[in-house]
Amino acid sequence: MPSFPASFRAFDTFPLAWYSSAMEEPRDRRENVFMLGVIHGDRGGKALLDKWLESAGPDMVSLEFSHYGLTFRQALGGQLRQKAAETINELRAEGCRIDEAGLDALFSTIDLPLEFVAASEYCDRSGARLFLVDMDRFSEANLSHMG
Repeated sequence: MPSFPASFRAFDTFPLAWYSSAMEEPRDRRENVFMLGVIHGDRGGKALLDKWLESAGPDMVSLEFSHYGLTFRQALGGQLRQKAAETINELRAEGCRIDEAGLDALFSTIDLPLEFVAASEYCDRSGARLFLVDMDRFSEANLSHMG
């Protein structure tokens, strides 16, 4: 079993049983499910998640992130980040103080989540499958006003 970094909340693993229409009883595949909880926006989170994924070596990763959120950020993230950065630079030039925590929060909404970046990089390297499991309608409600 992989070691969990201190910033992750690990839950016990449990065997999965699966059914097939050709089988009369469930068969124990003796596989494990790991559930990790990460703190969104933790600057060290990606490195820790990278390390854990390499250590655990899952064949499949599910991530609480929607297809809408992914598509929105891929299509508009660069433009929105550039526009925000230009506006922030103008405000700084005028002598305005910028709340750095607020700016980080803004960019974390615009940028691809570090959890997605870590998971997709791992899946690209390992051949594991990545499943996005959040609901598009909630992402659309939260993001559509930005585009």
